[in-house]
Amino acid sequence: MASPVSRLDIVVGYLCGFLIFALAQTLIILLFTVYVLKVSYYGDLWQIFVFQVVVITGAVSLGIFISTFARNEFQMVQFIPLIILPQVFLCGVIWPVEQMPDYLQWLSAVLPLTYAVDGLRNIMLSGKNLMDLGFELGVLVGFAVLMSIIAAVTVRRGV
Repeated sequence: MASPVSRLDIVVGYLCGFLIFALAQTLIILLFTVYVLKVSYYGDLWQIFVFQVVVITGAVSLGIFISTFARNEFQMVQFIPLIILPQVFLCGVIWPVEQMPDYLQWLSAVLPLTYAVDGLRNIMLSGKNLMDLGFELGVLVGFAVLMSIIAAVTVRRGV
């Protein structure tokens, strides 16, 4: 509480710390998927990883923001289904967004995981590169920045 560290410094520190673990997990899963499970893809592996880095940054920032409302780890774990499950059901992984009712399509359009799924599909299935994914990358970078700023505003300095 007495240190000259700002709220933004705290969020950036959390982001860097959690980002290292998230990047390691993503790299392991990506390499396992490609080399062990032999999933074929058309884009460059490095572009898939770079796109995932943007997705991870947004996800970690969202986690930091949500964690400011939890009093302990147990409460944080309870927040996970409230945040993740609606995105998984509405992002287009389980069924196409186009087949959903209009109000769910609208809701899907404001969820960041929808743009992550679209971007990864475009890289892996269509062979597009990062330059072709300007809109998806812009949305995901904007989301990551917004979540970082909101987290910096809401984070508590003392424990």
